[in-house]
Amino acid sequence: MKASVLMQMRFDGFIGFPGGLIDPTDKTWEDGLNRELKEELNLNEKFYIDKSDYLFSSLNESRNIVLHFYAKKVTYEDFRAIELDSMNAEDFGSEVMGVIRPPLYQMPNGRGLSIFLSNEFAGNSLIQFLKSLLNLGLLSSTEILDAIKNTDKQ
Repeated sequence: MKASVLMQMRFDGFIGFPGGLIDPTDKTWEDGLNRELKEELNLNEKFYIDKSDYLFSSLNESRNIVLHFYAKKVTYEDFRAIELDSMNAEDFGSEVMGVIRPPLYQMPNGRGLSIFLSNEFAGNSLIQFLKSLLNLGLLSSTEILDAIKNTDKQ
């Protein structure tokens, strides 16, 4: 089984997840998220997020906002289609500079996930990333802690 996570390089050089703020016209959190996903990834409606995709919420104290995190499981073929469609998104090249597939593995020389974790992340994105890896069962707590520990050796 192949597992991947989709993140993006933002206009400000930070790595983060697709999403954004809720507009007054959005009836629900999911409506706002799907609008943002359409703008940032050109996401096909068949992949839209609903309440069943909710994972957790977290507080970003510096911005005084609560962030709601969702994850959608799709086939590998659908994942590749989403990646390709993202280059036709309304915000591609201005707000979003492209998608990133984080490495979910460690290599003997410390490369892989440990190197990825030493990037600059937007807001709570790093915590959201690590927490989702654990919550979705993509990596064990031991694998995550080893990767974090190995970032110090880089």
